[in-house]
Amino acid sequence: MVDKSVMETITNLKQSGLGNDEIKSMLLDIGFDENTINEAMNSDSSPEVQNDDVEEQEFETNEIHEKTKEHANEAKLASNLAMNVATATANKVDEHLERVKTFEDRMDGFENTISNLPTKEHLDEIKDLHTDLHEKHDNLQERLDSLEAKIDGLTKIMKDILDNQRDLLMRLR
Repeated sequence: MVDKSVMETITNLKQSGLGNDEIKSMLLDIGFDENTINEAMNSDSSPEVQNDDVEEQEFETNEIHEKTKEHANEAKLASNLAMNVATATANKVDEHLERVKTFEDRMDGFENTISNLPTKEHLDEIKDLHTDLHEKHDNLQERLDSLEAKIDGLTKIMKDILDNQRDLLMRLR
């Protein structure tokens, strides 16, 4: 039994003005089996296109071929145009991806710089440490001043003692 889709395809192609050889070639290109095509073409009971004027039929066939060629050329041009647009678009996308990558790198660097900046908490902590250091410095300064005063007092006492002992030694001599 002949495949119905093959029969319909053959009928449609014959009605469009194609010959048996062209139809067979197209069906083979599509992927139909040659035996199936032969069987379908032999059992084809579709009415033949009747045309008394052979020249008119050839003219129509040539016209169909020319239109097919025109459409093929237009399709080729459209395909080339689409390919050029796709290539240009891909190039632009690549450029933008590079710019985005550069921007991301710069943002990472900026974030690192910002993360190294002291925060308000850090500044408050530094102020507190500075205040503590000043207090300790002032306290230490007071203690040093006190020690200097005591050293000065002890030095005076030692001088007095030495002077006193000299006087005693001089008298004993």
